[in-house]
Amino acid sequence: MKDQRRPASVGLIVTAVLLGSFSIAYLAVALLTLGPASRNVPLLAGGFTLALLVLELSRSWTERRNSSDDVRTQRTDRNELTVLMSVAALVTGIYLLGFVVALPLYVFAAIRYIGKRSLRAAIATALITTATLYVAFAVLLSYRLFPGVLFA
Repeated sequence: MKDQRRPASVGLIVTAVLLGSFSIAYLAVALLTLGPASRNVPLLAGGFTLALLVLELSRSWTERRNSSDDVRTQRTDRNELTVLMSVAALVTGIYLLGFVVALPLYVFAAIRYIGKRSLRAAIATALITTATLYVAFAVLLSYRLFPGVLFA
């Protein structure tokens, strides 16, 4: 059964190396070519990407250590279609409703219905995401978030 686990591990490592390399290159270009005021968004995006990458790798490593070879979940075509449609709904929601409304709705729905987590966890994560988004862009970067065509 170890042969079946190897391709997933290799895929995870290749993805992590590519994403990590891209993020580090993105951060380096931002630091070397942009002025102090212009580099805030790339530094924020690159930093969050690297932090999430480390978090996902550690979660995956812990999950693999704790799971048996017989109990494995596989993605189905329906699950992948659901995720793709939810991202399309997010983009449409951002266009129509704006970031501050669409992102918490998306996070709530994704955690509650796709991730099958508790109502409390979905609400808390949506609120924390909204607060982080607002503080990062509106307060720290003084950047006006897109209000959506319905609220513009």
